[in-house]
Amino acid sequence: MQRLQAFKYELMPDGQQVRQMRRFVFNKALALQKERYEQGEKKLGYAGLCKLLTEWRNSTETAWLADAPVHPLQQALKDLERAYSNFFAKRADFPRCKKKTSPIIAVPPQNTSRTCPCCGHVSAANRQTQAKFECVECGFEENADVVGAINILRAGHARLACEVSGAVMLPAAGTHRSDSGVAQCRA
Repeated sequence: MQRLQAFKYELMPDGQQVRQMRRFVFNKALALQKERYEQGEKKLGYAGLCKLLTEWRNSTETAWLADAPVHPLQQALKDLERAYSNFFAKRADFPRCKKKTSPIIAVPPQNTSRTCPCCGHVSAANRQTQAKFECVECGFEENADVVGAINILRAGHARLACEVSGAVMLPAAGTHRSDSGVAQCRA
């Protein structure tokens, strides 16, 4: 006896794709509200925008919106409604289009507050107290948190430059004076 069996699959967008769809819905609704204002019409409320969202999901031009769950897209419309409410209550500026966010660059924190941003010398003796940094090589003095922030910024810039150029970077790259001109030596 032959047995026939069927499987049903549903492909769901990942988190990044859902965020992009939310950004698209927010920006499209904002553009629509601006257009209505320029034509002298009243702005649509949340319920009116939800009706339009249903139309957008069913239209052939934006049918890909139907691939995402409707709740995150509706939340984008609620966010726009809240942004308008805050604007009219003078608690915020006029709503702006949402832009794609910058990627987060992971930087290893080892020795970032022990490395001199001026000469690149790494030593535990550079940081005698929690707050004060003083390089034993060149005499550079600064708040230890500022020194850590400078070194992390340099390492992030170096990593980003290597990702863009395709170069291979050593783990400690980006923490030496020659990598960036942020700190000025006072010695």
